[in-house]
Amino acid sequence: MRFNFKEWLDSDGMAEVASWVNQLKSAVMASVRQSSGFISVSISSIASNMASGASIRPVGTVSGRVGASEPTMALAASMEHPGALVNEVTEKGWKGRAAADAVGAMGMNWPQKDILSFSKAMSGGRRSIPQLVGKEMGLLFEVEVFIFLVQTFKLKVVGAKDLAWASQEQARLIGVITGKIGANLGRLVEEFIRQHATGGKGMANLLYSKAMALVRECLVDSIEFMGGGGGEYSTHLKSDTADLRIGCGDYLAGVRRDIGFSLKAVTETQVQVRSFSGGKAMQILGAGSREIRKVRATYSNPLFEDSEKRAAVLDAMGKAAELNYKNKPRKFAALLELLVTGGADTIPAYRMLLKVDSEPGWSGAIGKDFVTGEGPGRKLGAKLGGSPVIDVKANATYVQLTYMVGGGNHYGTAVKFEPSSDGSTVSVTVSNLLSKGGRGY
Repeated sequence: MRFNFKEWLDSDGMAEVASWVNQLKSAVMASVRQSSGFISVSISSIASNMASGASIRPVGTVSGRVGASEPTMALAASMEHPGALVNEVTEKGWKGRAAADAVGAMGMNWPQKDILSFSKAMSGGRRSIPQLVGKEMGLLFEVEVFIFLVQTFKLKVVGAKDLAWASQEQARLIGVITGKIGANLGRLVEEFIRQHATGGKGMANLLYSKAMALVRECLVDSIEFMGGGGGEYSTHLKSDTADLRIGCGDYLAGVRRDIGFSLKAVTETQVQVRSFSGGKAMQILGAGSREIRKVRATYSNPLFEDSEKRAAVLDAMGKAAELNYKNKPRKFAALLELLVTGGADTIPAYRMLLKVDSEPGWSGAIGKDFVTGEGPGRKLGAKLGGSPVIDVKANATYVQLTYMVGGGNHYGTAVKFEPSSDGSTVSVTVSNLLSKGGRGY
């Protein structure tokens, strides 16, 4: 069996490596002994412990046939040592520890038993809080931000989704969350999301300040809630992605009257920005009508298995991406902007729930790779002076376009198109939208 280490590292492996390094650091600190005039570190015990307890093992099979499973990597880092330095530490724990740190950073005075329960539940693998109620958490975040802005800043509501609707949706989502994970964890999730949305370091206050800074030629007094879709797939690439818009009820023609914010609350570093039908995803990457008809024919043929349909979509997307985007930085930047904003006067407002420092606007990492703006016109452009290149990687799981520019992020910025099991829908995830930026190459 062979595997592509860089591919694994670029996708899911970095978090596992980081977890392993943190465990090594913990073991080092635990072995430190202070004596008169010096300190000692028990390197031999650490080395033997890590060697025996930590392994990187490939899982799955590899085949050149499209549709075959790609290898994945698992980092087993349980550490057992006489004296029990650490008992059964695995990569699954990092998310819970980070969530507990976020609780403390936001000044939430939870009892220790609640912190421990919440931390454990955030790291429960397939039964973790993000896996069980991640969708509801994201929707609740949007609703909490909206309610806070209306009530705190007395903004006039535009559109059908008013404060009464939002209150009902808030209650519904809390009920769903509680029904799935229980009353106590449901209460903790509700408090956690509300603090991220409305606390002193929460997103709502940041959004209002940003709107006041960007819309300056009229009185900011109105808000429209456009969110609540919960991951429904888009029918058009050029569809405003804003979950809410903040602006002016009265304005002069030709002046900037509002600004849209695309709200997301996530626990992953790669953000799913859109979801399209398989046919639409092929069109976005520039597949021709003949190729699209050929793929659609497989869907009408009962002899084709779901895996074969998915493979046909991947093959068409890979060929189109190679032809239309490879080493075409302007087109890549335009695509990325449309994916995030829909071409509207909208900017990202993504919140990493495991940290408390994410703000509305383009991240530092995106700023290292692209020319960014928050004005009413274009929001993103390629840094042509850095001689950017676009690499296209197509395999049996996804099609990924990676933008690399001199002086930019070490691993570039990646857009990944990943179909569902039958290829009927395609999720689009983007790296760097929440990162401060890594060193250039």
